[in-house]
Amino acid sequence: MRWSRPVWWMKNGATASRFLRDRRAATAVEFAVIVPLALLLLIGEYTLTDAMSTQRKVTITAHTIADLVARQSSVDATLMSEILNASAQIVSPYNMANTTVVVAELTTDGTGNTTVTWSQAVNGAALTQGSPFTLPDSVKQAVLSEQGTPPVPVSLIYASASFRYTPVLKSNLFGPMVFNSTYYENPRTIGCIPYAAPSCS
Repeated sequence: MRWSRPVWWMKNGATASRFLRDRRAATAVEFAVIVPLALLLLIGEYTLTDAMSTQRKVTITAHTIADLVARQSSVDATLMSEILNASAQIVSPYNMANTTVVVAELTTDGTGNTTVTWSQAVNGAALTQGSPFTLPDSVKQAVLSEQGTPPVPVSLIYASASFRYTPVLKSNLFGPMVFNSTYYENPRTIGCIPYAAPSCS
């Protein structure tokens, strides 16, 4: 007995074929819609992770530089250059050329005014010696509480690090940005750290 197609297939075969073709077309449309979104999510996840890692490096850099300087009993241009150049090892594998580090000693006098005692920087401008400096409220309150009665000058080591971050895929959504971090540290072994001088006031 010869096999033959059922009657319903002969009547509806064309419709079924069109249905199958329509399903393939729907799959293609879904693929075309989902893939760009999936790629966008993947790129966004990578960019966010990389940005968070970069920000962490910037924070560690500011903390480490302030801590290294605060451990000294005196500094000069050569020592400060060595400390600042160590930033390249901290920010690695990111490019040091995109990193600016500024370090300074700040002194708050008996009237609560804070000025820059000395400063040095790499890949950027140092703070101007003798210029006024505005401390964050929380730091200023801590300094004022250290001054005692009568108030005496209090010195702090200030370090600031910034990084110009450009995502791998630069766009309006993931554009260049700058990460910043600042850190304040009390001198560890001496009340103030002289710069290229035997003592400081």
